[in-house]
Amino acid sequence: MRRIGELFGRGRPVWKARVVGHGPRMARHYITKSRQGGRCEQLDGVVAFEHVTWRDVDLSGLVFDYFGAMGSTFERCDFTRTEFRSGGLGHDGSRYVDCLFDRSDLRHVFPLGATFERCRFDRARLEGWRPDKASFIECTFVGPIRNVMFYGAEVMPDLPGRGRNAFRGNDFRQATITDSSFGAGIDIGANTMPEGDEYVILDRWPERAALGLAELRSRPKSSERDEMIIWLEIMATGVYAEQQILFARRVEPGMVPATIQNAVWDLVADVL
Repeated sequence: MRRIGELFGRGRPVWKARVVGHGPRMARHYITKSRQGGRCEQLDGVVAFEHVTWRDVDLSGLVFDYFGAMGSTFERCDFTRTEFRSGGLGHDGSRYVDCLFDRSDLRHVFPLGATFERCRFDRARLEGWRPDKASFIECTFVGPIRNVMFYGAEVMPDLPGRGRNAFRGNDFRQATITDSSFGAGIDIGANTMPEGDEYVILDRWPERAALGLAELRSRPKSSERDEMIIWLEIMATGVYAEQQILFARRVEPGMVPATIQNAVWDLVADVL
């Protein structure tokens, strides 16, 4: 079994940081024993879980300067209001099963190849997440989801041995999704998405996008037509190119004008 240290070279990792002023050396804690129940004490510095199983442990409200999980499993653990300041959740296929991440701050920790099963993210801070190797199975998301990109596969389409991510049974009905995407082959129909006029869900997306672009390019040139082409090309390429069903927010603030976005969605909704 590899140890976390091996991700950075031989033996234990060598932690490097720019130091301003003087202070104590960052503590390092290597967790190598499995645990059942109880409350985890606050551990400052580096906290690395190495091939362990923790069940029913209360980690709520803790602050992790660095959280690392290598080949570890967390079952029914409570990470409510826990703050992760750096680290990685998913080295060597770490798993989180029936865990709570309510109001936890996950913005600065990488999900990597973690698998989350039946976990709850109620108003968790996920801004900036790009979980292109992580899997989500029957998880529940509540509250704002901003600037998150969920992937059905690793980002690079031509990557040899490119892995697929499990993404099914997730419940987003109580989430408010903005500036976020579901791409790289995610089966939208295998999940429960929020409903309302502010969202669009379109099947046969590659066909709709191609027909919509053909229709736009046949129109007389105008600034409106050109902006519509640009917006539709954005939504038909990149991570969206592999989507059979497209889920998106109807109008994303700060992008092209709302009138252009609405016109594009109306067009592709009617081409089939």
